Amino acid sequence: MVRLLTVVSTSFLTCVFAAAANGPQTSWNVFTLPNPQVTPSWRTYAPSTCQSDPDGCANDNRFWEQWDFSNFQSAIDSSFAAVNSIGNYQSVMMILPLGDTSTYWNNIQIMYNSATAHGVQLQTVVFPKWKYGGEFSYLYTTGAPSGCHLASGTTTAVAYQALQNLMGFVQTLSGSCKSGSYNRQVAVWYGWSDFSPGYTTLKNFWQSLPTKAASSGCNMRASYITWLDTPYSATSEV
Repeated sequence: MVRLLTVVSTSFLTCVFAAAANGPQTSWNVFTLPNPQVTPSWRTYAPSTCQSDPDGCANDNRFWEQWDFSNFQSAIDSSFAAVNSIGNYQSVMMILPLGDTSTYWNNIQIMYNSATAHGVQLQTVVFPKWKYGGEFSYLYTTGAPSGCHLASGTTTAVAYQALQNLMGFVQTLSGSCKSGSYNRQVAVWYGWSDFSPGYTTLKNFWQSLPTKAASSGCNMRASYITWLDTPYSATSEV
């Protein structure tokens, strides 16, 4: 059974949980980057390829792949310290696109190290974006439709491979898993107005995830959560 997490928006999740004095004792804060508190003056640090349109770059995978988050270390530390001091949050949800550069992996590590140093759990939420074609591409281990970048000589979507790499990386940030377990859950966005992969595709994707990854022993299938866009929460054929 595929687990579903249905939300209206990240701002709803943050504001309702943060503002309700008599609300849940444990809840989640959401870091959507760039953010003026977490990544101050981020436009001034734009790489040369993004200086003409830093906001355009920030809307896709390039903010995580090309900006060096070490420039924001002090603000990142202060942000996690503030979350810890409030005391109401179970963890911070870190929203990530799919990517694959050394800067991308290093930025994830920076965020994890800071969260850990300040006693905050870090959960991963993947909004794939479009580096590897349509956002839905990550669902296809085989038979990927048009609009998906394909692994050479196969019908496997490159986005599927990229997601496996990301899931494996975040699972092992704190070391290998006990056999058949996982270190943290990973939620992945699902729901598009212009294309519906359908329940069978979603189920096949979930079943393709290893229950014991060769490199880490982590149960990727058990760690996976579907972040279901609200309009699709009441439809039987997603």
